[in-house]
Amino acid sequence: MATNNWAVFIVDLDVFRKIHDAYGMTVRNELLKSAGNRINECVREKDMISHIPFQKIITYLKYESFFNP
Repeated sequence: MATNNWAVFIVDLDVFRKIHDAYGMTVRNELLKSAGNRINECVREKDMISHIPFQKIITYLKYESFFNP
């Protein structure tokens, strides 16, 4: 029986508001892309990351992938 369980990690990047206020949206967006790319390098292709409002990056890891790399 296949399972569809996921592990969810939420990364709260609260410093983005300060960066946005000090340096503007362009610098903040580049930092967000950089953070997303670094997290993406740590997960497998079958896992997923996404950005949601309020400076959070969500990482979804398929539960089965913990046991089957």
